[in-house]
Amino acid sequence: MNRRNLWILIAVAVAAVVAVVFYDANRNARWEGEHRELKVLPDLAVNDVSQIRITGPNAALTAARKDDLWRVAERNDYPADFSKVRDLLRTLWGLKAVREVEVGPSQFDRLQISPPGKGAGSGTQVEVAGQGGKTLGTLIIGKALQGEPEAGVAAPGGRFVYNPSNKDHAYVVSDAFYGVDPLQVNQWLDKTFINAGEVDKVVREDAPGNPGWTIARPDPKGPWVFVPEANGEKVKEEPANLLSHFSPTFTDVRPADAPAAETGLDQPVRAELHTTDGFTYKLAIGKPGPEKARYLTVQADAQLPAGRTPEPNEKPEDKKTRDDEFNKHLGELKERLEREKKFAGWVYEVPEFSLETLLKPRADLVNKPAAAPAPAAPAVAPAPAVVPPTPPPVPVAPAPASTPIPTPAPVEATPVPAPTPAPAAPTPAAPAPTPVPAEAAPAVPAPTPSASATPLAAPEVSPPESTPATGMQEPSPAGPGTTPAAPGPAVEPPPTPAAPGPESTPAPTPAAPTPPPSAASPDAAEGTPMVTPAAP
Repeated sequence: MNRRNLWILIAVAVAAVVAVVFYDANRNARWEGEHRELKVLPDLAVNDVSQIRITGPNAALTAARKDDLWRVAERNDYPADFSKVRDLLRTLWGLKAVREVEVGPSQFDRLQISPPGKGAGSGTQVEVAGQGGKTLGTLIIGKALQGEPEAGVAAPGGRFVYNPSNKDHAYVVSDAFYGVDPLQVNQWLDKTFINAGEVDKVVREDAPGNPGWTIARPDPKGPWVFVPEANGEKVKEEPANLLSHFSPTFTDVRPADAPAAETGLDQPVRAELHTTDGFTYKLAIGKPGPEKARYLTVQADAQLPAGRTPEPNEKPEDKKTRDDEFNKHLGELKERLEREKKFAGWVYEVPEFSLETLLKPRADLVNKPAAAPAPAAPAVAPAPAVVPPTPPPVPVAPAPASTPIPTPAPVEATPVPAPTPAPAAPTPAAPAPTPVPAEAAPAVPAPTPSASATPLAAPEVSPPESTPATGMQEPSPAGPGTTPAAPGPAVEPPPTPAAPGPESTPAPTPAAPTPPPSAASPDAAEGTPMVTPAAP
């Protein structure tokens, strides 16, 4: 690269840097100009304002200063809430823009800054005027910002506003103007109302279908009582205590000349409240109004003491202190009376729950004692319970008498040579016998012994397979020295004498396996014990 090309590149780079710096400086200047805080109504003479006119899409309000009080024209010049008037004037005087946007008439509807009555794009117009109705400033409150970009500007909140004296410019402000938009006229009324203090007597006059009543509380800490007392009736504490410090509120007012037929004040429910400090409030309650309210008129009066009665032997320094306290309190009572007398002549919409006790009939105020328990009726023997007859039992076949099987007496075994037993068929286990009625076994005649036979032993019980139908077995000869078995309890054979002659010793016969006693064998049934052959 030659020297000439190098100088060209350097010149291009310097030009680019200068262009960037100039662009940034110009952009920053424009940004600062857009973001500088501008007063929306810079020429507003707030101290000269004597009238405020607010016109919204659905309502209008005119607050004007009359007789040193701000009053609401739409409510028959009822006193306005001065705190709302003061706050609005301060906001208008110090209102500053955080953004300034150039707009044309085609964008007014989108930003909702068109004058009232121009359709959906209309805003809420606030106009302040001085003496003679001269306009001192006008502001149209437009669309609320919810963080979305509008006209190339992103804002976290606030409203678009427009000053007609500064055309082609709209502003974004941080104030929300909640007390102005949406506009509610009744919210601009002075809500100060009667405060009866400590009530010690209430007189409710008779009304059509609603008998009157009078209650009093002689002791501020005691219970309410009916005047006059009747039959020891007591007053319910809860509804009566709602009147102890009567201080209702109201939501709206009606013109003083509102037709009585519309408010129900042509046939009102009347009541009087008397307080411990000498005030009397006469109330007239009409029929129900909007939003669960009742129409009400009130008149306040008071019998105030002219002076204080000194106590006996009162010291001069104490007298002065007490006189000063009395005069101060008396002055406060007079101011209160003057203020509350101004409520006369207006028709108020008071929440019905504030007047609920005054609308109750006398019967609803009587604290009815709990009903005494009825005397116990004389004891009456209870009637015998009706038991259905028990059906006769179904006859059941008597269970057979089971004769317990006696345990054979132990017999001392004599060792004998082991004979060779004949093979015996295995005896199957006898099934559990079905009990049958026991029958008496017939007497068995004693067999006639032969000359060479030894005395017979008790007959052995054969296995069930070889038992004859009669239930008896052939006696088997026994070896010498065999002791005759004891006879069974049911069969008692006669003793058999031994025959003379030579003794013959037969070969010992092996005893067959003793089967379990069988119900079919009379011997087993009678419990005849087994006999073991004696050794020769």
